[in-house]
Amino acid sequence: MRGTIVMSQQLNFSEVRDIILGELLPYFDKAGIDPSSFDNDHDLLKSGLMDSLDFLDLVESIEENNGLTFDFTNVKEPDISRLECFLDEIIRQNNGSS
Repeated sequence: MRGTIVMSQQLNFSEVRDIILGELLPYFDKAGIDPSSFDNDHDLLKSGLMDSLDFLDLVESIEENNGLTFDFTNVKEPDISRLECFLDEIIRQNNGSS
């Protein structure tokens, strides 16, 4: 599932979700969670899937492995650890939307 995104195209929710779920596989395995059961409303931190340091590692991994950027100082989503908000924020930041 890992691979660099070609930034000349606009990211879409589905492809970013696939990337993030791919990055989360080690956490799912460790927690014994089926990734297909983890819906967009789940909170990555509150669900116990990861802690705040794991979340920072996830962001770093997303950037390094997939050519995406994420700037915590530019976050507009209030519930950034909720999967859907995290995905929306990655798309917003990488598609150049403000």
